[in-house]
Amino acid sequence: KKTSHRNLYSARLVLFAAVLLLSRVSLAEDLGAFLDGIRSPDHGVRMKARLSAPEHGASAIAGLGKILVGADREPSITASHALTLIVHHAGRPGGEKERGPVLRELGKFVEGSSNSYLRREALWLMGFIGGDAASVKVAEKCLWDEDEHVAEIARLVLERMPGRFAHNAVMAAIGKADAELRADLLFTLAK
Repeated sequence: KKTSHRNLYSARLVLFAAVLLLSRVSLAEDLGAFLDGIRSPDHGVRMKARLSAPEHGASAIAGLGKILVGADREPSITASHALTLIVHHAGRPGGEKERGPVLRELGKFVEGSSNSYLRREALWLMGFIGGDAASVKVAEKCLWDEDEHVAEIARLVLERMPGRFAHNAVMAAIGKADAELRADLLFTLAK
């Protein structure tokens, strides 16, 4: 009797592993089809793909970032809209579990990309759902960015982020800032 239970348990384990493997393959295929839809020259296909962006969540962000900075204008615009949908979906009431992964993926662009447009877009999107210690830290670092546009967006993002982490980051930056930035940061603090 023990052997039959063990065999049944082993069979269930093998079945579970097979289902898990097939679901991962299916998710990768779905994500590939979604990104192909975003790249499509057909407007209708792009729009349909764009509307399905929240279903893919954080897993789609890296691929959308590549399309966003690509040479094809229409897919780039569609990728931007898809990223916005993902961020706002993660920011909805009940989306707390999705926010962290989305913020981490956006943070990778901000901290790791050499493309300033991508960095600005990702930072701006972080401002809609950020406010935790990690997202505030990313924005705070950007206050001192060489690209003045990234630095200004970082200030505006901190202005929009709720909570003590953003407040403390702005207070710390005021102490280090030159006169012009200090005035802007004081305005941010007041808001």
